[in-house]
Amino acid sequence: MNNLGGLLIGRALIFLLSLFLATPLLLSSTAQAKIYDDFSGTTIDPAKWNLSVNSGPPGQFWQNKGLYYSGSTGNGDSSLTSPKSIKEISGASNFVVTVQFREFSSTTSYPPDYVGPSSQFRVTIHPPSTHDTVAVFRAVTPMGPVDGAEHQFCAIYQNIDTNEFHGYVHKNTSATSGQLRLSLAGGVVTASYNETLDPKTGWQQLATFTPSWGSDSPILILGGTDAVNGTTTFEVDKVSITSSSMPPLLLLID
Repeated sequence: MNNLGGLLIGRALIFLLSLFLATPLLLSSTAQAKIYDDFSGTTIDPAKWNLSVNSGPPGQFWQNKGLYYSGSTGNGDSSLTSPKSIKEISGASNFVVTVQFREFSSTTSYPPDYVGPSSQFRVTIHPPSTHDTVAVFRAVTPMGPVDGAEHQFCAIYQNIDTNEFHGYVHKNTSATSGQLRLSLAGGVVTASYNETLDPKTGWQQLATFTPSWGSDSPILILGGTDAVNGTTTFEVDKVSITSSSMPPLLLLID
């Protein structure tokens, strides 16, 4: 082996050793830093969320060692909005938002050819300067020309003012607990779902969208809707927001 080859191998070994020694420190600090809200208190934190009720009586979202939603007979459309942009929260333009939920239940049943909102738990992002939104959600959706409802994970890119749809994808599911994820990288938003509570395995990509947001950083919105009839309930365990510039291993830690 020549001297140059030995020198390169030696430097590579030193780099790998330093990375190995640094990894525990990175893991421990990242695991704490990426939890945006674990809802462990008894009231919604006004520094993290603005509560709004778009229709029906107030109080569909409440917190008591977990974030809860309940709406019935079509009276509930409520949301929590981050007062800061996700860039301000994560420290980076590219990010991953992961939301863990439990006990999604809905008894909504739709009439034939129903047109309107579905009963759902949704995670939405969009810049304050535009109403072009991207959302991923667990929903009970209408079945078109027949009575009934289907349980689905859905992803959508739409303008909520004009109701113009730029893209919509859905996947049937029986999962009542799981995870929803939206990631932004290079101007592309990826919507994913997980039918388990394991942050490391089980992820399925629903769709990718390229919204025309420019350089504006989106805010984060958690929403709950009960449509038409029945009762819709769910619990949110935690919200994680992480810079996607971190190594892939670190993105898996909760």
